[in-house]
Amino acid sequence: SPIKASNMYLHGWAYKYNLPKKHYRILYAGLLYQLTPYIAYITNLIASLEEKPSIFLKLGSFLSRFIDLSSITSKVSKDYLKFSHEVLDSIVRLLKQSDIDFGYLYDDELYSGVLLYDLGLDDLLYEYASRVYNIFKEHNVSEIITIDPHTTYLLREIYPKYIDSFDIEVTNYLELLYNSGFKSEKHDESNLEVVIQDPCIYARYLKIIDQPRSLLESIGYKIVESSRCREYTRCCGGPIESISPRISHEVSIMRLRELASESNNIVSLCPICYLNLSKNAFNDIKISDIAILLAGG
Repeated sequence: SPIKASNMYLHGWAYKYNLPKKHYRILYAGLLYQLTPYIAYITNLIASLEEKPSIFLKLGSFLSRFIDLSSITSKVSKDYLKFSHEVLDSIVRLLKQSDIDFGYLYDDELYSGVLLYDLGLDDLLYEYASRVYNIFKEHNVSEIITIDPHTTYLLREIYPKYIDSFDIEVTNYLELLYNSGFKSEKHDESNLEVVIQDPCIYARYLKIIDQPRSLLESIGYKIVESSRCREYTRCCGGPIESISPRISHEVSIMRLRELASESNNIVSLCPICYLNLSKNAFNDIKISDIAILLAGG
């Protein structure tokens, strides 16, 4: 993991479900939802120093190493900590409700390495991807359920380019729920209008567009579309949050205005989108993760 947090926080959420560690199909979180609260802390720290170049450069040197934030968890947003585990809990309940059998690797689950890909560190990614793949093979994993766009894209499209023997089927949980004929009770606020923030990776590269809409409509939500949606979606500001929080903020505000012009109820499908939109939300805008909504939250 690029950020060191306690194993209990990263994996302990799953113990209550007693998921088998040995299973041909595993839920693979890739740690991205769990790391979101720490990412928020770091980017806020960078934002506070962005206008101070000398300090900013020193901070950049510090952040280039692995960071142990486990000792300062008290400074991390409790709301984000609660959010990350609530999403994971919701996904487990949704899969079980759909009679999908799966396991979880607990403390053997490694970070996906998506940051190495984003930074263009190909040699390091090759080495790291091989390590992750070997963990899967050691556990006889043949199918993986992913839960976010970045991890899904990395394992489905990029890992096979680095690992010739990559033979693991990668399915996103939204695809799995959609294909399983997911059914749930109607939402209390039937026909509530919501607008979806399509993550760039889902919409442009993985074509996960209709599935989340169908799932939400199946429990009574009414989807309204923003001017930029589906494969023409606009970025949430996430990709540059650690380089220039100011620009990231401006992009996020533009996107929020587009979405809120259709509905103040915005549905996020990605932890990075959730982070950037929620921290910049204004007026009575409400950001919700799709997993929590589908699970009745």
